[in-house]
Amino acid sequence: MLKKGKTAIVTGAGRGIGFEIIKKLSMEGYSCIGLDIHVDEDSYQSLKDQEGIDYEIVDVTEPVQVKEAFKKIHSTYGGIDILVNNAAITNNISQIMKMDIEKWNKEIDVNLNGAFHCIKYALPHMIPNKWGRIVNISSMAATGGIDRQSSYAASKAGLLGLTKNVTLEYAEHGITCNAILPGLIQTEAVGKMPDIIKNEALRVIPSNRLGNMDEVAELVSFLVSEHASYINGVEIPIDGGGHCNPISLARTKI
Repeated sequence: MLKKGKTAIVTGAGRGIGFEIIKKLSMEGYSCIGLDIHVDEDSYQSLKDQEGIDYEIVDVTEPVQVKEAFKKIHSTYGGIDILVNNAAITNNISQIMKMDIEKWNKEIDVNLNGAFHCIKYALPHMIPNKWGRIVNISSMAATGGIDRQSSYAASKAGLLGLTKNVTLEYAEHGITCNAILPGLIQTEAVGKMPDIIKNEALRVIPSNRLGNMDEVAELVSFLVSEHASYINGVEIPIDGGGHCNPISLARTKI
């Protein structure tokens, strides 16, 4: 049975954390639609067959595509209740003076503008129902920085400001907007990081381990539930306690 008929959209759902989030929400009974430009069609077809998950090929940096996709989803499912902004890229690893401007713009466009587009076109579907849940997947890089990834850190920090403003403007309509700040999570991208970075991170993480993607999905699941209706505009680290340590990940140079 669908969870009270609620419909959830997860961006960047084609793999990694987004894929785990959409699987979790589907298992809990939400109608789920994944948005991505890179989709493992075999994996998604399996999920669609087993869990009823649907997906749309959408570039979140293109507002017209986002608007049309949300209009289609609303028409098909009868509403848009939950939005998880997870789509993100890291493609500009360089010191600021050497940073490629086009890559800077692209990273900001996907990680920050993409979330703005989705929020902008989700809100009109949430407001009439006086209910909505928005979760922005930021990063601990938003608060402490990370070596040679200024555009990534800036885009994720921008999400925190956007999160607060959504709360200020739309909480009265029964809409919550919160940000999750993952630390080092066992994703494919983290697996490719130099060992010096991962080892230094483990040294300052009290839990002494990397996080799991399903732990992030569990937190999203709670934030979009009825139980989290009074949690609004907050930033929640999920980093094994690493935020308690004054040594930032950015202190490690590569």
